[in-house]
Amino acid sequence: SSGINAEYGEDLIKPYYEAKSNGRPVSALRLNPDPHGTEPIMDKWLSDEDLELFTWYLQDYLKDEELAGNPSISIFNFGGCVDYAYLNSQASNSTSKMENYIKRKYAMTRLSKHTTNSQRRRPYDVMKNLDDAGDPADNDIMSIFGNPGGHWYLIIIDNRKKVVKYFDSQVSSKRNYMEKCKEYLEFVVQYRKYLKEERGMGITEQAFNPNDYAIIDGKSCQQTNSFDCGMFALGNLYAYAVELDVKVVNQSKMVIFRSKVMYLNHHQSKLQEEDERRRRERIRNKR
Repeated sequence: SSGINAEYGEDLIKPYYEAKSNGRPVSALRLNPDPHGTEPIMDKWLSDEDLELFTWYLQDYLKDEELAGNPSISIFNFGGCVDYAYLNSQASNSTSKMENYIKRKYAMTRLSKHTTNSQRRRPYDVMKNLDDAGDPADNDIMSIFGNPGGHWYLIIIDNRKKVVKYFDSQVSSKRNYMEKCKEYLEFVVQYRKYLKEERGMGITEQAFNPNDYAIIDGKSCQQTNSFDCGMFALGNLYAYAVELDVKVVNQSKMVIFRSKVMYLNHHQSKLQEEDERRRRERIRNKR
């Protein structure tokens, strides 16, 4: 099989563990000793950068499918920093809050998780990444990884069907999600407003009217541990993007899915590092 469905074994996961283990044998990291959990696969919860890296891979995978003439969709990913960098920001006005979000989102998009602070990209690159991303309303769906603190869930805004679906692997009140989805819709409005007023993009308000979108429970399967919320969020996004039944994203699949994500993220990080190396080499050659 090919793409994200490939069954990655220990030999393909091995490079990731070698990178994390500082030279220790891979066996010392205890690949999946517990068949009912995934904590040993990666000894922490997923970060917003982990979510970003995998979604970047998924976007590339879907683009490859489109180029091959297969059915596919386009995803605009707002990432996992909308809550803390914008909605919960202490900035004094909406423009400052949006710039706070943009600096976090678009600096991170082009960074490897192994990049040091001294290697971080310059602010003009952040704005170029923002401009290159374009208008989210031009895509089939938009994704947001919400996090109220210590828990990931997925929001999908489907521009084709005019629906907002929330996928939460831990049961929460419907009222809370209705309000959160409305906040995310308003965030998209403010984001597009920023693109138009601050970046001079040809944004038309008619292309995105939040009042046209119905809010629906995506009925995510529930996690049975305290650390797989990010994995369920990624799995639900993948399932939605390739039109799989959401029930395939369940706890019994999390061990192998986490292994795939860790391998793919490690590979994606290496691609980013190579991209950064080539960029710096081009700059040196121009001097």
